[in-house]
Amino acid sequence: MWETAKGFDTICSQTAGSCDWQNVFDLGAGASTAAVEANNGVDYVGWCGACVPSDEHGSGFRSGIATNYGGTWHAVSAPNLPNRYVTRLVSDKADPAHVYAVYGGYSRKWIPAAGVGHVFESGDGGMTWRDISGNLPDVPADALVIAKGKLILATDHLVYATDVDNPPCWVRLGRGLPSSVVTDLAVDPSGDAVIAATHGRGLWRIDL
Repeated sequence: MWETAKGFDTICSQTAGSCDWQNVFDLGAGASTAAVEANNGVDYVGWCGACVPSDEHGSGFRSGIATNYGGTWHAVSAPNLPNRYVTRLVSDKADPAHVYAVYGGYSRKWIPAAGVGHVFESGDGGMTWRDISGNLPDVPADALVIAKGKLILATDHLVYATDVDNPPCWVRLGRGLPSSVVTDLAVDPSGDAVIAATHGRGLWRIDL
């Protein structure tokens, strides 16, 4: 993980021998960053490495989350988090310690040790996590946004929503969305609508 505090004034010059980019945390040899969330100086990063299982038992695949919550970078240690691809990390803008982790892949069948669940919530900066997947189908989850007191989740099968205060109970969001993988979500600047990006079926919008 690398960080600069200079914004668009960042300079990294080999000839001058100076660089504004600073290495703040080592994810380990062969690791790849999968998701990043930055919120008022508190950062979270999801990673995998190696990222492709070497056999049907998932041997060789590893994933995890690191954060600088509390002032220093460290790896999150949570035995109930899945060992699957971290597709998104989203924190509450009013409380950086309140963060959600979204996982792709399937909970069973393909990799026996992959772990169960697709959406997890932490209220203490990643020290402890609870599975809030509830009644979601066991399909890869791809993106998450928070809007109007709702968690809105994109999956390989439609978009689902739940109340922030009652996350285990998910419902399908709206009607008319093509049966396609939804790869990303964005909240309209007004806060009154969500835009969904689908795989091969274009962009779709729904008023909240």
